[in-house]
Amino acid sequence: MHSEDIQSIHFAQAPEKEQRGLKKIFGVVRDKEREGEQEREREQNSRRSIQWEMSRLIEHTTSTNVEDWPMVMLIRDKVNLSDSEAKEASKALRKDIRLGRPAVQLSAAKLWVILVQNRAYYFIVHTANRKFLEKIEEVALNPITPPVVRDRLVEAIGTSVYLLKDSRHLQPYQATWKKLRAQLKLNDPVEGFEISPSDPILNPTPLRLPLPGSHLQPNNLIQPAVVSNVTAVETEPEHVTEQSTKDREQEQRREGVQNVERTFGLVGPEEDTRRLFEDFGRFGAGFTSTEGVTKPTSSQESAPISKKTDAREVVLRLVDHGCKDLTGELDLSSFGENPVAHGGFSDIYRGLLLDGTRVAAKALRISVESISRDSKHLKRAARELHTWSKCRHPNVIPLLGLAIFRGRIGMVAPWMAHGNLPRYLEDTPGADRFKMCIQICEGLAYLHQIRIIHCDLKGANVLVSDEGFPVLTDFGNSSLVDRTLGFTQTTGTPSFTVRWSAAEIFEENASHTEASDVYALGMTIYETMAGKIPYKGKNDTVVFILVAVKKEFPEQLQAMPNDGGRTDMLWKLLTRCWSLEPAARPSAAEVAEAMRAIVSNTEVPTLRPTPIHHQNDSVVEESNGERGRFPS
Repeated sequence: MHSEDIQSIHFAQAPEKEQRGLKKIFGVVRDKEREGEQEREREQNSRRSIQWEMSRLIEHTTSTNVEDWPMVMLIRDKVNLSDSEAKEASKALRKDIRLGRPAVQLSAAKLWVILVQNRAYYFIVHTANRKFLEKIEEVALNPITPPVVRDRLVEAIGTSVYLLKDSRHLQPYQATWKKLRAQLKLNDPVEGFEISPSDPILNPTPLRLPLPGSHLQPNNLIQPAVVSNVTAVETEPEHVTEQSTKDREQEQRREGVQNVERTFGLVGPEEDTRRLFEDFGRFGAGFTSTEGVTKPTSSQESAPISKKTDAREVVLRLVDHGCKDLTGELDLSSFGENPVAHGGFSDIYRGLLLDGTRVAAKALRISVESISRDSKHLKRAARELHTWSKCRHPNVIPLLGLAIFRGRIGMVAPWMAHGNLPRYLEDTPGADRFKMCIQICEGLAYLHQIRIIHCDLKGANVLVSDEGFPVLTDFGNSSLVDRTLGFTQTTGTPSFTVRWSAAEIFEENASHTEASDVYALGMTIYETMAGKIPYKGKNDTVVFILVAVKKEFPEQLQAMPNDGGRTDMLWKLLTRCWSLEPAARPSAAEVAEAMRAIVSNTEVPTLRPTPIHHQNDSVVEESNGERGRFPS
């Protein structure tokens, strides 16, 4: 029954003098109903938009034989972040496998394995659905299915069974694997296929591009080397050589049916890099040299860094302002061909310095597509390097230096074998979580002391050293107020992660502050103590409403038996960190002091409001006789 029907009944029964009040009340109800209908319509439109966007991405990738590797990475990122995106991706792949041409079916199965291998949780959930797997069984067992497609589907299921051996979503895959083994009379192992990181199914399909200046016909094509961006275990170089012949044979077997309509407009990473540096200036492909950098000229010193600044010039300027050049100190043979992890604009490689020090090289990921979409990646890297180079604290990961790594700007830091904080806590149940929270507070307090606003503090951006100490990392979004190196004004909007972001960050043109960092610090402490992310089980849209509209906190921490009231004291401290008014939040140093008091069961000190230093504060400082303007 709608509000109009209820209103007519009440009007008929109510005295005349009450009708004006009832009319006002039901007017409000009608407005809320309209808002609800509009919201439902917006959600439906959003779902249709997601479906169209993801299906378009999948269609492009499968129709081009998984050659467009940046597109594969985009799909991977989307299905990792959103359940709805993952659902639409699984539906699109199911459709391609059921109804596509053989070449499309092969590509769809390959993309499926890549997403499973990258532990795309939401995607795995939807592909473990019986509806999805039954369609795979139908195609694999259909007598008219080409043998090469059947082999690829068998390989996809077998590989997924092995990759998901420790997952709670393994059982549906096992059932399908058992059925395929029985009906196709396969002798393959019950536990599935162990797959090598160098296996062609996990790597970009080589592009067939003619050499510049040549006049090859489409059937006389070359295959340039393409470096994979899939997260994989480091592969020893000699093993790669031994397996190359076997891998080629596997790929020839798999690609028995090929899509002859090649896309010649796509380029590989090497060509990407060459074109990029031609576009950015005067160094061209010669920039891939591993030689160190030299002293910049006076004209280079005086010009601010902008998105048009040449990449080599960025390195020269950063070295001049205190960043150490480690290009000649990297043991390049120790780095695997494939990255071990990925960031938003970078790839992480593990290797050694020549002195044997284990390091991570964070290499900026550059492609023609990304430059056309957003040409500020080099500027972002320069900002991160310059900010990071100023940090000297045991709870902030040190920047050892920068390097030219495989033709890209690389940031070199110590290798953290324990990984990030959530992973460490999962692997180390007995970790002293209170102590780790205090150390995280001290790291953030140090950053604020030297006028750095982190802007993206969360558990995933806290690594754990070999000694078990937490260290803050990921300065890609950070703001250094007192810069000695000039940058032009950024045009991008503030970056943030919804679950760790204060309500004021959602406002238009909002900037990060020390107070918003403290809000994120409270959420990171919550994440550490609770062992789960804030607002677990709720999607980002719901979290946004809870934070920005309803002003609700995450689920309260559960007190441990005989904890002496420490959980209650901690919760009061966290709610202070999450105060609606930024000025009412304590400073990071005061949060550290309060945490120490909670641990020692002493009286928590009075917390004073934290000073508000904005990300877009402008400070002008003399440096080498020049003035610099500091960005937002």
